[in-house]
Amino acid sequence: MIFRSHALNTSVDRAIGALKSRLGAPYGVVFRLFLETGLAQLRHGTPLPDAINEGATPLRAVHLRVATDEELRVLAYQLRLPRDELVARLLLLGWSTLDATMSRSSTSEARKDAT
Repeated sequence: MIFRSHALNTSVDRAIGALKSRLGAPYGVVFRLFLETGLAQLRHGTPLPDAINEGATPLRAVHLRVATDEELRVLAYQLRLPRDELVARLLLLGWSTLDATMSRSSTSEARKDAT
């Protein structure tokens, strides 16, 4: 694992915090879940969302897998994006994917409970 610091969008930071509390998981685990979900979506052809400028951004330090760190370095170079912007956009993509998945899951569970 490699220790990295990243500036995050406030809304993404809050979403990570909320899911962290809901799952009882450490912040870094949920951060990596959002990031790796975003990377998987990008590999499958989903375009990166536009960056959100929310003014002040929290700085978070997390441990990343070596392979993930290397993939981020290569992608940032290929896309000509600063690494922090790439990470922020991947986190947004991961968040939106997970949010949609959890919403569908909640709807399915509600339907099962209703029957």
